Amino acid sequence: MFTIAVTRRLSSRRGSLLSLGLLLPSVALLFVCEVLRSLPILLMGTAIAGAAAGLGYRCGLQLVNEMAPENQRAEVVSSYLIFCYGGISLPVIGVGLVSQASGALIADGIFAALIAAFAVIAAVAEVRMAHRP
Repeated sequence: MFTIAVTRRLSSRRGSLLSLGLLLPSVALLFVCEVLRSLPILLMGTAIAGAAAGLGYRCGLQLVNEMAPENQRAEVVSSYLIFCYGGISLPVIGVGLVSQASGALIADGIFAALIAAFAVIAAVAEVRMAHRP
């Protein structure tokens, strides 16, 4: 809620890029926390990840509301939220499955790297789309 309140005037494009940028240090801190077993690092990583998620959802929802036809806005927003919840759930399930096969540290490292890679790819795509005529 804090992130949403303090970034209310931020455009959806800038907010999305900021959100993607915040994912990188958050997953790095969360992985380091796993290695070092550090509560302070866990709290920092979690706070940054929460800010990134809140900002990402807010900016995504803002963009969806801007693009959706008024008479279909409820359906479009519902679909957006379903995909968001899937996007939260699938990595958790994946970490659980991979950790059973290879251990928690390896699973966390794999998923931290994947999330970081997806964030970079999404940020590059967002910047390229912004420069389209």
